[in-house]
Amino acid sequence: MPYDFTLAGIPLFREAETEHILVCGAPGSGKGVAIKELLDQIRARGDRAILYDPSGEEYVPVYYRHGRNVLVNPLDARSRPWTLWGDVREAYDYASLAASIIPESERVNDPFWREGPRGLFEAVALRLAERGEATNAAFRHMIAIAPLSELFGLVKGTEAAPAIDPAAEKMAIGVRATVSTKIRAWAYLPDPEPLQKPFSVRRFIEDEGGDAWLFLTSRRDQHAFLRPLLSLWCDQAAASILSSARSTRPADISIASCGSASHHAISGNVATSQPRSPRHLHRGGYQRSGRLPHGEYGVWGSAPGGDSPAAIASPRLRSMPKYPRIPPTRQMF
Repeated sequence: MPYDFTLAGIPLFREAETEHILVCGAPGSGKGVAIKELLDQIRARGDRAILYDPSGEEYVPVYYRHGRNVLVNPLDARSRPWTLWGDVREAYDYASLAASIIPESERVNDPFWREGPRGLFEAVALRLAERGEATNAAFRHMIAIAPLSELFGLVKGTEAAPAIDPAAEKMAIGVRATVSTKIRAWAYLPDPEPLQKPFSVRRFIEDEGGDAWLFLTSRRDQHAFLRPLLSLWCDQAAASILSSARSTRPADISIASCGSASHHAISGNVATSQPRSPRHLHRGGYQRSGRLPHGEYGVWGSAPGGDSPAAIASPRLRSMPKYPRIPPTRQMF
């Protein structure tokens, strides 16, 4: 059966390229070696890629090309200016962005404490756009700094208004605080220059020309601070790939080794919330099998290059007996 890529020396048959792939093993087991092997082949073929690098040290030093690739991280001087309005086409897009910032996985005793903050996020973004004040600085000021009466005046007449009414001050403060804690990174998001077009994840996905790669990064000490913003960008990238049905060019998503719960929360959302797409290959590396997204995994092979074996798996291989299954050195599932 024909194939273009290999992963740890194992052929990825053309019909299976867009099956999500998981590489699982302890630190030093060869996960990064296997993924970089595949990335080298993707770059050689001239395909585009989206890479989430939770350390900022796994992929960026090796693959980032200044002036040709795009890096987004408000704490990195190389980052392109981004605003949420650059990824909005229709009014309902505000709801999608709000759901990424305040996801379903948030544990709350009452759904109001998830839906209320989402509604505030949407209403402030929409009203600022209507006023011609669509800037990161204005968004953060209104959510986190402006007097409650000023915020209420902005969203008055929207579905968010009852949740932020100063007459119910305790509730309003709680709703506002929930959103404020999620947008702390906005304090470091620069606004584009007057004639500069902000970077858009959606436009990047839709651009069929060139071989640019998108890097979503953070350092380990920055991750808790950047997590909501990284989740938003990852969600936008995955959703845009799946909605670009007319495209024939493949888009590749890769996630570096995920050893912490916060890393897993971002990568797991991308891996498990998105169905299979003919343009979308998702690969992730996890340090322990207990961090795997839920599902059934068939072991495909093992990755060389480390001190201990790393298993390579695809969630659909058990239902695809026509593909050869190479026994791993150690089965981890």
